[in-house]
Amino acid sequence: MHMAARCGSVETIDVLLAAGCRADGGGGQLWESTPLHLSARAGHLPAVMRLAEADAELIALPNRDEHAPLTMAVRNQRVDVAAFLLSRGALCHVAADVTERTCMLVLTAEAGSEDVVGRLLEVGARHDLALPCPHFMGAMEATILGENPSAVIPVLLGGGCSVGALPRLDGSSARAALDVLCCRGRNQDVPVLSALIGAGADVDYRNDVDAGYTALDCAVHACNVRMVRQSLEHGASVNAAGGDMRRTALHWTAAALTQSVCMVLIGARADPAALDSDGATLLLVALSAKESVTREVGSSREPAAARQLDAARHTVVRLRNATPGTDGGVSSE
Repeated sequence: MHMAARCGSVETIDVLLAAGCRADGGGGQLWESTPLHLSARAGHLPAVMRLAEADAELIALPNRDEHAPLTMAVRNQRVDVAAFLLSRGALCHVAADVTERTCMLVLTAEAGSEDVVGRLLEVGARHDLALPCPHFMGAMEATILGENPSAVIPVLLGGGCSVGALPRLDGSSARAALDVLCCRGRNQDVPVLSALIGAGADVDYRNDVDAGYTALDCAVHACNVRMVRQSLEHGASVNAAGGDMRRTALHWTAAALTQSVCMVLIGARADPAALDSDGATLLLVALSAKESVTREVGSSREPAAARQLDAARHTVVRLRNATPGTDGGVSSE
């Protein structure tokens, strides 16, 4: 039975059960692990489900190290197995410590299992810790980078999860939930952006990653027009300059030559005369970026290269038109 469970063979498990073998394998395993322990550790969900159906008491049974099947699943990042065991009441029987429960929370948050996340918060899982297991991040960051932020984030917020600086292993606070979300830059996460700001997230929080970015800067880098608009609607400072380079969102737009984002920021009264730490105007940043694109594209006639160069030219024109009396000292062609 132990070998069948380790291999995840439901057919063999059924044959053995029909022949009178016990679901717990009758003992004999070196570490006193049951077949359910082995299936959970290996991530064989069908085998886990079959064994739990055959003997529900196995869900709570610890091995010689006092580890339950749920612990084995969590430590080996078997998210689907952990979610199933939790749904069968595993936490009612497992004396998992806070660290174990927090690892479970990060895993299930990343997997988008909002029901399980809610149960873990109820039994004391910490949403304000970042642990080595499994990704050196806390539950909020795992959720944002996971499968279903829209479903899980309201559960975390209801459980008191912070929308400010994300917990880090070394105790520093470089990033916040909002800028991580905007860095990912997915349209389906725009409602989550509003939820985080509604819960008190600072829309102008500047992280200390690289040059230092706000959520608006991150949305600009991701070229996500909807997130840019949403950030501005929620009061993001369009002319906030910070970080080592003292650049505004429009500087980053100019550097990326994204015409659509450029139009939104100019429409929101971004200052076209702003200077960065090097004294460069937006137009000069855009012209420099355009020259780089022109060199990269060269004489290529590929459609993608033509589109890239066309976007660069249009962005430069937009910025030139937004800066009356300024020609940047360099032709836009």
